[in-house]
Amino acid sequence: MLYPVACFGIHIVMMTYSPQVLLNLHRIIKKNIIFLYLGWILLWAGIFTWLVSSYHYVPAYVSFLFFLLFTFNIILETALVVMKRFKELVTINVLYAASFISYHYCNLGFPSFSPLRLFAGILIIYLGRLILYFIAIYRCNRYILAAEQIDLKKTDSKSFVHLWMHLGFFDVSQNFFNWADKFIISLFLTAGVSAVYYNGTLNIPFLPLLLSAAGNAILIQLADERASPKTADIVRLLNQSGKLLSCFVFPLFLFLWFYKYELITQILTTKYGPAVPIFGISIFVLLVRAYNFTTILQRFHKGRILNIGALIDLVAGILLMYPFYLLFGLPGVAFSFVLSTYIQAVFYLYHTSGILQVGILQLIPVSNWLLRLTILLPVFFALHYVSHLYFNDFYSIIFGSIALSLTIVLNLKIELKNQSE
Repeated sequence: MLYPVACFGIHIVMMTYSPQVLLNLHRIIKKNIIFLYLGWILLWAGIFTWLVSSYHYVPAYVSFLFFLLFTFNIILETALVVMKRFKELVTINVLYAASFISYHYCNLGFPSFSPLRLFAGILIIYLGRLILYFIAIYRCNRYILAAEQIDLKKTDSKSFVHLWMHLGFFDVSQNFFNWADKFIISLFLTAGVSAVYYNGTLNIPFLPLLLSAAGNAILIQLADERASPKTADIVRLLNQSGKLLSCFVFPLFLFLWFYKYELITQILTTKYGPAVPIFGISIFVLLVRAYNFTTILQRFHKGRILNIGALIDLVAGILLMYPFYLLFGLPGVAFSFVLSTYIQAVFYLYHTSGILQVGILQLIPVSNWLLRLTILLPVFFALHYVSHLYFNDFYSIIFGSIALSLTIVLNLKIELKNQSE
C-alpha cells in the first residue's frame, strides 16, 4: 500500500520518455525538486518504520532501510527497462529470485524462527540487487553520448513534472482502489464474512506484472523522440498487444470460471465455500485486462483524463456497492466494482479514440477476441466436464492447469505466426 505513495508515479512517468530525454531532464530539472522527492521517500520510509515498530519484530533501522531499498530498487529497475537493458534485468532478477528463495529455505534449517535474521538477510539481498542495478546503469555510456544529440531546450521539465504529478495521483488512487472494497467490508461486517469476501476477491498472481509489461512495451516503442509514429502504427500496436494478451487472459478466465469451486475449496478448504460465487463474479474483471486502456493517454500526457477515470472507477464502485449488496449480498459488492471497472474502460477508450481520431472499435481487436472466446468456451467446458467425471477435485485442478498451460502456448504460437505473416 505504501510503496506507490513513496514512488508517487516516478516509475510510471519514466516509461513515457526515451532514455535520452530522461538524462536531459535529470540535468535541467531543478535540484530542489529532486531533494524534495528524496525527502518524500525518506518521510514514507519513516512512516512505514513507525507503523511496524509496535510489533517489535525487527529494529527500526532495519525496517527503515528495508522500505528505502525496496523503493529505490523499483525506480532503478524502471530506468533499466527504459534503457532496454533487458539482458542485465533478466540476469540480475534471476540471481535475486534464486537468492531470495535459497535464503528462505536456509532459514527453515534453524531451530527457531527469527524475524530479525529473516529481514536482515532479505535486506542484504535487496542491497545486492540495488548495487547491480547501479553498475548496469553506469555502464550505459552510449545513452549518455546519444543524449548529446538532443537539444536541451526542447526538453520540457515543466511538462515532465506536470505529468509526474498526475501519474503519481493516478498510481496511488489505483492501488488504494484495489483495497477499497475489502477495507469497507472489514469496517461494517464481521471478521468471518470479511475473510470470505477477501478470499473471494484475491488478485490473480503475476497477471498485473504481465499487463504492465505489455503496456510498457508499447510505451517504449512510442517513446522515441526522433520518430513520430503514425496513427495507423499506434492502432496496430494496440491491436497486436490486445491479441497477444488475450492469449493469456481468455484461457485463464475460462479456467478460473469453470474450476472456481475446486480452486476455492482445495486451496482455501471447504470453509470458504461461500466465497465461490464472489470469486466467480470478481474474475469477470479479467476480460478487460486483455487490453491496456491507459497507454496512449499516458503517452500523450493526458494525466487529467487518467485521474478522472480513476475517480469515476472509485466513486461508481462505492455508490453501487450498497444497493447491489442489498440485492445480491456479497457477490453484489464484487459485481459493483467489476461494473465500475468496465465503465472506466469505456471512458478511457472514448478519450483514446478522440486523441487518435479513430473509431472505438478500431482500437480493439473485436473479431479476434470473439473468435478466440467462441473456440475456447466449449473447450474448457469439455475439459471441466471430463476432469470432474474422472478425477477428484485436487487432480481435476492439476488436469485443468496442464490443459490451461497447453492452451496458452498453442494460442501464443498461432497468434505470433499470424502477426509475423
